[in-house]
Amino acid sequence: MKIVLKKCLEMPNILSSILEHIEECKSSKPIISNIQSELWQSIESQFAGKTVLPLILYFDDVEINNPLGSHTKNVPISISINALNAQNLIISASEMVFLIEHLGILIGDLVPVNNTVWEIFLVLREIINIIMSSLFTSATIELLETLISEHHSLYIEVFADPLKPKHHFLVHYPRLLRRLGPLKHLSCFRFEAKHKQFKEYAKATRCRKNCPYSLALKHQLILSYRLFNKKGFFDRLNLGPTLHQELTDLPDYLDFKNTLPLDIQYEYILDTWIKINGIIYHKGMAIAMHMHDNTIVFGEIHYITINNMRQISFLCTQFYTKTVNRHYCAFEVIKEFVWRFIRLEDLFSYVPQNVHTMSDGNLYILCE
Repeated sequence: MKIVLKKCLEMPNILSSILEHIEECKSSKPIISNIQSELWQSIESQFAGKTVLPLILYFDDVEINNPLGSHTKNVPISISINALNAQNLIISASEMVFLIEHLGILIGDLVPVNNTVWEIFLVLREIINIIMSSLFTSATIELLETLISEHHSLYIEVFADPLKPKHHFLVHYPRLLRRLGPLKHLSCFRFEAKHKQFKEYAKATRCRKNCPYSLALKHQLILSYRLFNKKGFFDRLNLGPTLHQELTDLPDYLDFKNTLPLDIQYEYILDTWIKINGIIYHKGMAIAMHMHDNTIVFGEIHYITINNMRQISFLCTQFYTKTVNRHYCAFEVIKEFVWRFIRLEDLFSYVPQNVHTMSDGNLYILCE
């Protein structure tokens, strides 16, 4: 382990990037990283004058005897009437997160306002939003404690059932947030995703005499190859088909011309979509541009630009955020047709959202 870590940190820009990120986290007022937690600060204080890096080890069953794993695909499945009657949904954790995020948009207009069961769901969704958030403050922890208490009280009152062990575990989450930092960074989701690589290897191999050894050896050979060639983090940027070579070629150029910065270079290439670090942006999506009067200002993507310096920007028309519809778990927005130019690094959130038209004809964007 010591040799592998030494080789990894010797790769170009790896150590400097890590140290730069640590300093950025320490100077951040909201808590955005586990190195701002009470536990890490107490550990780091024992090594004064030294550089200390966090290392999280995760242990789990890789299911080597089942090359396909528990789930062969990650597409949300259809929910059958039998599953609803049995009150048992057999879906993966990522599918469940997707369902909870979109349930308000999917069936919110069919649920009466002030429905007690729906109120339990709304409180649970707020709890999940905080737990899955990448940043928080002390006020956020106090809110989480209140929401958990409210959820448990409503659950006992509505369902007349005793709380399960998982409900008790939830009581400790505010303390863990304060002690360990953002729980999202301790989630097993990304570690579970690592299993996919081994499952693909297991499907390809024909030798079953010692499958764990074969998988470990292949993984170490790939790691050695990267270390030998000093390959660091890959620049994961994929571009869609090119529309135009210059902004001036666009038919509505005169409409957004005044929103462009003075130093903009005209050798931009306009793409229909881009995929960067696994996140896809395409025309028609909504992006959170900035905050104004404690309200998120969204923009609808019309054009995606990238120049020869690989700087990515968006040309958007702005939405007016009318209100937050708690029943739908979404922002109600109105198109303003005011053009905005914003760079990728200046976005309030890197996660794009779809714009949904509900049965009342209004437009909604999901709350994160």
